[in-house]
Amino acid sequence: MGIAVATNSAGFQSATVTIGGQNFNVTQSASACGGTDVSSQVQVTRRALLDQWNYNNSLTQQLQLVNNGPVIPGPVSVVLYGICTQFFCPFANGFSYTRVQCQAGQLSFLEPAAVLVAPNGLAANQTLISDLPFYANPYQPPPNSGPPTAVTISVISGTPGAQ
Repeated sequence: MGIAVATNSAGFQSATVTIGGQNFNVTQSASACGGTDVSSQVQVTRRALLDQWNYNNSLTQQLQLVNNGPVIPGPVSVVLYGICTQFFCPFANGFSYTRVQCQAGQLSFLEPAAVLVAPNGLAANQTLISDLPFYANPYQPPPNSGPPTAVTISVISGTPGAQ
């Protein structure tokens, strides 16, 4: 006899399974977008905006990541919750990101996106700077252009699940 449990994207779940008259408690936390959530050991700091109104109409938001724990195996991505709408992500043209299926904790029209920051992982005590280029339109305020201000960021180890 075997029991298979699918990936959970709906938040914490628990159940009791009865087999042969014996009860077994089963608990499952939500998926970290297809990887392991390592946010608790990585400090993420948003840094200055750079390259305002350059020839590409883009702004660059720097993220500083500091691994305060043991080695994190790669790939490592930052997941930005609430950054994309169904039709638009504010990243600059040509920037690589993946729309992912994650549980953001609440129902929203905004979708998360994952950005690969460390393909080979993060060493203990490693500091990394990652640039996020955003489309910038001087005639439209965020969220229609520029870096969004109300985005939750998590850090995952592993390959995010694409939408």
